[in-house]
Amino acid sequence: MTLTPQDDPDLLDENVRLQFSAGGDTSFSGLSITRNLTVLDDDEAELLVTPATKATVPEEGNGVSYGISLNTAPQSGTVVVVEVSSNSPKLAVSPAQVTLDEFNFNNPTANTFVVTALDDTDTVSETDLELLFSINASASNRDADFDTLTQLRLVDILDNDAPAILTDPTNLTIAEDGGTATVDVELSTQPSSEGVIVDVTSLNLEEATVSPAELTFSDQDWNQPQTLTVTALNDNFLTEDTAVVELTTRNDESDDDHDNASTSVLVTLTNDDEAQINVAPLEDVTLEEGVDGENSYEVVLNARPRRAVLIEMSINETALTPVATSVFANDQPQLRVFSETTQLRNFSVEDSLTLAPNQLIFTPDDWDLPQTVTILNAEDPDLIDEQATLTFEIKDVLSDDNYALVERVTRQITILDNDTGDFTVTPSTETVVEGETVEYTIALTACPENEVTLVLTSNNAAIELEVDTVTFASENCNEPKP
Repeated sequence: MTLTPQDDPDLLDENVRLQFSAGGDTSFSGLSITRNLTVLDDDEAELLVTPATKATVPEEGNGVSYGISLNTAPQSGTVVVVEVSSNSPKLAVSPAQVTLDEFNFNNPTANTFVVTALDDTDTVSETDLELLFSINASASNRDADFDTLTQLRLVDILDNDAPAILTDPTNLTIAEDGGTATVDVELSTQPSSEGVIVDVTSLNLEEATVSPAELTFSDQDWNQPQTLTVTALNDNFLTEDTAVVELTTRNDESDDDHDNASTSVLVTLTNDDEAQINVAPLEDVTLEEGVDGENSYEVVLNARPRRAVLIEMSINETALTPVATSVFANDQPQLRVFSETTQLRNFSVEDSLTLAPNQLIFTPDDWDLPQTVTILNAEDPDLIDEQATLTFEIKDVLSDDNYALVERVTRQITILDNDTGDFTVTPSTETVVEGETVEYTIALTACPENEVTLVLTSNNAAIELEVDTVTFASENCNEPKP
């Protein structure tokens, strides 16, 4: 008779009692023999961990799951407690333990450890980190047959850090012409002991400057902010301008992982310039008729335009205070000037006041160079002190839009008349025979503001006067009267 023990899943040596009994022939009936048989177990305990290959874990990302099982069941009523340890603090394991028993020992899906990679500040991807799966040999109710089992797995960590230069704030707004603001700068990741040098440059030096020109970070102070100061400059333009401060890694003197790291800060400059026309002198002027002298104005713009600005000048006469005068007295015929009203009339280039030039053009290149406007003051035939308004005005259609709405500038000019009232009578002497007539032509030497009446009298009653008054109006003052 041959007996063959069958394979089983446990680790136990079994003791088997065999009884051989006789039957049939009465001579053998009732006979029996027993034998004890020991079955030596040929199984070896094994801890199974899946996957069996190296795993890659992304930093601060989803972890890798490891399924745990045994190749054979623990003894009834006992447990096997599995734990995981690592040679790297950058790996985290959850849960802390997995407990297997005779019922769940072969279910790796239900018994898992999840391994994740912790975030760090460097840019290094670690390789061949160790995970050691082992049995807690001090657990209660343990099956000691499993105490010495271990499994080793290797893990790579894929780093998620990108070297960068960080600024706070990333945008600035400051007043031009001396306004300042600060920017804090640090690195996003820890460099090697070589450190990182950051070059700092203003890309618009006519708008803003920045200091210092470089920052140095080590592997110890890489995340400690260092301060930049940005200073705005006055550009005389009328618009709000911008500048860019650029920060770049100096590659040949810095940690290689930080090569080509760069960032920029946008700086907005609030404008302090105002579009206006500046005319000197500021005060009103008084001129003597017919004398040009120093009758001029200096004109310049207050701020730099983006394109040309055209200024036109014009002169308009304004009203004068009424004046009543009387000239020529003594015993001579009198010229009586009545100025009870004042007339308003428009000047043009044909009148006594003219401008040279009557237009000015300023460009972005010469806006701050004064240009001269000269008043040409010609003689006129009247007796009137004129007062005029000189106007400087932007031609908005042809000029920079920033100057389109600039208010006109005016200056008052008073012209003191140098003419005196007089009249002539021709001929100066005359002889006439009684009964005949003699004719005199009368003319004014200057035009009055109002009507002028000449009264003719004789000291001889024998002289008959055809008319005893002659009247000149201001509009025909230069026409002789017979």
